[in-house]
Amino acid sequence: TPGMSYKELGDHTLITKGTLTGVIERLEQKGLVERERNEEDKRSFFVRLTPQGDQLFQDVFPKVVAWGSNVFGQYSDADFEALERTLSGLKATIAAGTPN
Repeated sequence: TPGMSYKELGDHTLITKGTLTGVIERLEQKGLVERERNEEDKRSFFVRLTPQGDQLFQDVFPKVVAWGSNVFGQYSDADFEALERTLSGLKATIAAGTPN
């Protein structure tokens, strides 16, 4: 993408805002991302990959996808549905703060 807001990044990565801020700062220090103040909302930033970050992404992402395909290649649709139900239940339990 051409970049995302912190909120979009958090939604896509499931990383909390507090954790995401530290991650983005470390990536920025490594020259992999850059932050730009959101012109529409001066309280937020827009984050995008630098050319160096994009190059790293282009190298690493296909390897991650291939690894995931290898790990989950034998899963059926029913397996994925069962996994999704289990993880959704876990998420609800954690959000409620009490065990089932």
